[in-house]
Amino acid sequence: MSILISKDGKTAYVSTGRGKKGFMIDTATDKVTASVEVGDRPWGIALSPDNKFLYTSGVLVIGQ
Repeated sequence: MSILISKDGKTAYVSTGRGKKGFMIDTATDKVTASVEVGDRPWGIALSPDNKFLYTSGVLVIGQ
């Protein structure tokens, strides 16, 4: 449903809506580096200012 690219362009973050997951993708290889089930319909996504956390619908999805 949503795609967000990191500031350095190395990582893409994707929310899947009805797929109930969030993905982290290495843009150089197009490989999924992390996948997390986050509950019903994760739509919008946002990164924390320090780029350490990814949020969807107010829920932490992936933290580094």
